[in-house]
Amino acid sequence: MTPNAAAIIDEVIETEGGLKLINVKDDRGKQTYAGISRRFWPSWQGWKLVDRGVLPDHEMVSEFYHQNFWRRMNLDLIESAEKAEIIMDCGVLFGTRKSVMWAQLASGALADGQLGPKTASAVNGMDHELFSARMALTRIADHTSTVIEDRSQIKFYLGWVSRALDRSGIKWR
Repeated sequence: MTPNAAAIIDEVIETEGGLKLINVKDDRGKQTYAGISRRFWPSWQGWKLVDRGVLPDHEMVSEFYHQNFWRRMNLDLIESAEKAEIIMDCGVLFGTRKSVMWAQLASGALADGQLGPKTASAVNGMDHELFSARMALTRIADHTSTVIEDRSQIKFYLGWVSRALDRSGIKWR
């Protein structure tokens, strides 16, 4: 794992609450550990440890994020750590395909959900502030749709919007 990937993954783990087991009422992910949802990742090997009363270590969690997000989205092709972090964070929240498609739409690349050399070139060549703003607005729009469809999710809305703006480097507070 590159130092860039490791630092960004560490930031995602911290944003997701650190190495903690969490159950939040109405959270669609249900039980999570370091942001890894038991509902969406039931076959993650860390759940076997949790079920035995042992909390998975940082290395196991980091490797999970590296394999299932960083590598799946080919983020080593993105030259800017800030842009890679935005795409990575979106992937964790919305899924890798949707995150890559949003990056493609933000950068003018063909939106096929696969981050290859053409998408990387478009993202790498784009102004950082414009890319960040487009990604933040797309995230906020998606969160807004979620809340409109399911009012129980309103309690998460401010946190989601804050995360989108913070991750994009947009000064708002």
